[in-house]
Amino acid sequence: MITFSSLVIVDPFFFPGKPEDLAVLRRKLVDRAHERQDVWPSREEARESELKGSRRWDQRVRELYLRYGIRRHPYSKCSVTPYNGVTLACTREQEATMYRDVEGATKPIKYLDALCRKIPVHIAFGERADIIRCTGSAASSASTRRGDCQFNKA
Repeated sequence: MITFSSLVIVDPFFFPGKPEDLAVLRRKLVDRAHERQDVWPSREEARESELKGSRRWDQRVRELYLRYGIRRHPYSKCSVTPYNGVTLACTREQEATMYRDVEGATKPIKYLDALCRKIPVHIAFGERADIIRCTGSAASSASTRRGDCQFNKA
């Protein structure tokens, strides 16, 4: 059993509303995951292609994504006619499955307050709300102390 002493959550896909409120967005994200390019002949070509879709990202985040989000294609290990290209570290199917989870963005909210009472939880949100647009006073970053946990429900 693993015992956690604290938790850091970076740019989570959290939504304080009802799962059905995300149906249209969920459909778009699942479709986008299935339709995105996932194989390139080289790391350089992957970099050029992915840079187009991540222009608005912070430069440091983009570089980390390009370093860790792209990997050697699994068929590069084949002894007969290996494919020496690269692919996404998280497959299109894995990404789509995450977005298909109907309660995936809403269920963690139920448990967050209880968890914050047990261990320190730090949540860092991206500077731009580019997936779920928040209204009201949602903070761009949040840090909580034991027993003092809030999620701004906009």
